[in-house]
Amino acid sequence: MNLHIISDTHTRHRELNLPGGDVLIHAGDFMSSGYGLDDAVDFLNWFEVQDYTHKIFIAGNHDRIFEDNPEGMKLVLDAYPTITYLQDEGCTMMVLTFMGLLGHQHFVVGHFNYIMITKIQKFGERFQQILMC
Repeated sequence: MNLHIISDTHTRHRELNLPGGDVLIHAGDFMSSGYGLDDAVDFLNWFEVQDYTHKIFIAGNHDRIFEDNPEGMKLVLDAYPTITYLQDEGCTMMVLTFMGLLGHQHFVVGHFNYIMITKIQKFGERFQQILMC
């Protein structure tokens, strides 16, 4: 399996020349301010045409639009059926299960700031349910 993981591109994703492969993961912060729908759509257009069998991403603390307007972003994401967006859920691609947990330590400035202990406990329960299916 050829797996590539990138993050923190902050609207500079078009500067990357990725080789292609089985799975591409963007682990968040593809936007700068995080409020512009144009920035999100530009990233999704770029991400969609990357030469990977599976494409997965999660939003980071700079990708504020996903927290501020989750329903609107769900509608936008529906136009990209080859892209998997994980927000507090998991998916299995090939033989691996990927989990997307949004949040980080409560002292970090930015969006998706949650108290992690409770969230990890709840997510852990969900993770166990996924593995038991």
